[in-house]
This record gives sequence, C-alpha cells and structure tokens, in this order.
Amino acid sequence: MTIKRILRIALILMAGLIVACVGNCIYRYENELPGTKPYRINIGATQAQLRAITQALSLYITDCESPPSERMGLNALLINPGLTNWRGPYLIGAHNIFDINDPWGRQFRYRLINSKLEVVSAGPDKKFDTEDDIK
Repeated sequence: MTIKRILRIALILMAGLIVACVGNCIYRYENELPGTKPYRINIGATQAQLRAITQALSLYITDCESPPSERMGLNALLINPGLTNWRGPYLIGAHNIFDINDPWGRQFRYRLINSKLEVVSAGPDKKFDTEDDIK
C-alpha cells in the first residue's frame, strides 16, 4: 500500500466519523424540540412522575403528620428519617434518591415555601427557574 492510499482511507474514515457525530448531534437536538414526539413523551412522563411523587408525599404527611424537611427532601419517601410513624417506602420502584430523576436525568427540586410543598422538574433545558420548568 502506498502512503497516498493510506491517507485517502484515513481521510474517508475521518469524514465518516465527522458525519456520524454531526448526525448524532442533530438527532439529539431535534428530539428536544417542542412538538416532537420524544419531547411530548418526556413531558408526559415527567407529569406522571410528579403525580406519583405528590401522592407519595400525601401518604407521608398522613403517616408522619408533617411534610419532610427540605434537608431530607424526597429521600424521606424512601428512607425512614427516624420517625416512628413512617410506613414507607412511599415510592415503589425507587431504591435511592438518584432513582427519582426526570427524563432529562435531573433530580426533582423539592422545597417548602410558606408550608406549601413544591416539587419541580427543570424541564428540557435542565435549568431551574426557567419557563419550561414542569410543576
């Protein structure tokens, strides 16, 4: 094999790799656009997760007579924070707090604001306090 031929083959392989990388980036970007099927599926899945978390929090409050502290957060739904009335785990299928992620891989934010519970997903942009947050 001549050096020219080796360089041509290497060039062709590099061009193919670049095309594959660009195609992957475009595919990922397009699937995050509003109105696309994956986007709608992720929004729906997040809303279902939020309903399940809300129901779990209601059961927790019924048993423990108060919501989990912000420090303990959603982890209190899975691990007894030392309360005698705790009858959990309250979320089926989750083994630790890292199992409670939205479809974009981010943890839900749990806060107590004036005694009111707030559980929020950062949404597709993965940033809290933006207009695409899901409550």
